[in-house]
Parts: sequence; structure tokens; C-alpha cells
Amino acid sequence: MYQNEKMVSLILLTGELLLTSGAEIYRVEETAERMGHTAGFTDVEVYTTPTGFFLTLVSSSGHVFTRVRRVRWSDNNLANIARVNALARQFAAGDIGLAQLEAGLLEIKEELPVNNYFQSIVGGIGSGAFAIIFGGSLVQALYTILVGFCVKLFLTSYNKKGTSRFIGSALGAAIAAALGLLGNTLWGFPHDITILSGVMILVPGVAMTVAIRDMISGELVSGVARGAEAITIAVAVAAGVAFILGLGGF
Repeated sequence: MYQNEKMVSLILLTGELLLTSGAEIYRVEETAERMGHTAGFTDVEVYTTPTGFFLTLVSSSGHVFTRVRRVRWSDNNLANIARVNALARQFAAGDIGLAQLEAGLLEIKEELPVNNYFQSIVGGIGSGAFAIIFGGSLVQALYTILVGFCVKLFLTSYNKKGTSRFIGSALGAAIAAALGLLGNTLWGFPHDITILSGVMILVPGVAMTVAIRDMISGELVSGVARGAEAITIAVAVAAGVAFILGLGGF
């Protein structure tokens, strides 16, 4: 019985890690089902939404284990999805045991997030690259790197568990717009290129891609919910830019 309880807890933890990392619904359910059958459960039923994970397993002795895990916060972390998926597949293939699986999952759960400044530098470089693509000069691209750095630094500091990502996206877009107007006033950089490049790191591309993937897989509830979330974030970004441009008389 203890072994079954332990396995149920690990499957629940696996699903939680995948959901909080932004994994597709089909991946969460398929991974839980694979692990449950590998552990010897005769029946595994999983129902997943972007905000919840429902799990029922039936052991060979007829005992029923039902668990629910509420997910209140998620992020896009493709590295964690790959690591959790690899652990689950190794367990299903018999390459690792229960102890190694537990140690690996706990290591991922307790791992410290990537340094805010490192993320901000990468975000800034991305914004600078978009400035070149949109036709900006090299000097403007360097300025846009600073804009992207400021926007990403704000987001990584603001977007903690429990905060609204919609408000954070709007405020981040407002910062990009304000810095874009500042660059135009001081150095004559076209504000549209600076603003567009600065807000590109706010665009919910991964969320929209996952929503479409869920829809294709037949996960209509998740697909519609994640699609609505992505659209709402895009509207928040547009609203933040529009507010600053309105104040600036544009």
C-alpha cells in the first residue's frame, strides 16, 4: 500500500511539474497514464485542464486512489518539460527505479530559477535583433537592447506566483513605449521600430502554439482557455502601448 501511495504522489508531482512548465494537455495525460501502467495499476484515468490535474488509479488489489492538484500558476519552461518527460520515459522503460525517479523530480521542483539578469540580457539581445529585422540602424538596435533588457527585467521581477500576467504584460508594454518615445525625442530613433522590437518579448507565441496544439489533439477546453489567455495578453500589450502613445500625443 505504501508503495502505491508513493507512486500516486510521484505521478501527481510529475503532472504538476509539466503543467506549471506550460506543457500540452495531451503530454501531461499521456505521461501520467504511461507511468501508472508501468507501476502496475490496472486502470489509470487522468483529466487535465490548464488549472487542475485530476488523477484516479486502481491497483491490482482493487484499491482506488484519487487525487486532485490545483495549479494556480504556470510559466513557459521547455527545459523542465523535456527533463520531466525524459525521467518519465526512463521510468517507463525500466531504466530507473522509484528512488531515482523521485530524486530527479524533486531536483527539478526545488531548482532555483534562472537569474533575472541573465534572462533580461537574453531578452534585450532578442529585442535588438528584431530592431535590425524591422529596418533599424545598428545604433538603434543597441538602444533597443537596453529597452528589451528593462522590459524583461521588470517582467521577471513582477511575474511572481500570484501576480497577474495580464497587468504585467500591459505595464511591460508601457515601459517599452515610454522608452521608445524617449529614444525618439533624444536621438531621433523611429519610435515604432523601438516599440515593436521591445514588445516582441511580450508576445505570447508559445502560449498560442500550445493552444493550437491542444485544439488539434481534441483538447477543446484547454485549447480554448489557453487561446483566450494568449489573446488577452496580446490585448494587454496593445493597451499598454496605446496608453503611452496617447499620453505622448501620437
